[in-house]
Amino acid sequence: MMTRRKEIAAEYGLCIQPSILDKLKRERHLQSPHDVYHITAGKALRFLRITIDALSPEGKSAFILAWKAFEYPRS
Repeated sequence: MMTRRKEIAAEYGLCIQPSILDKLKRERHLQSPHDVYHITAGKALRFLRITIDALSPEGKSAFILAWKAFEYPRS
């Protein structure tokens, strides 16, 4: 039974034992994401929210109009 299990794991590149990282629990106040994209995106979102909150109602409307005018690249 165990040899068949090892064969299947080797064939498909699977681990027999769970990774030590599987035991970790994520605590958002104690750990930061390790992915650079998520760190940067989180900072950008926070900056954008603070900026929008600092605007007057007229400024928010102008910002939204300018934001909607951005051209997005076509893929």
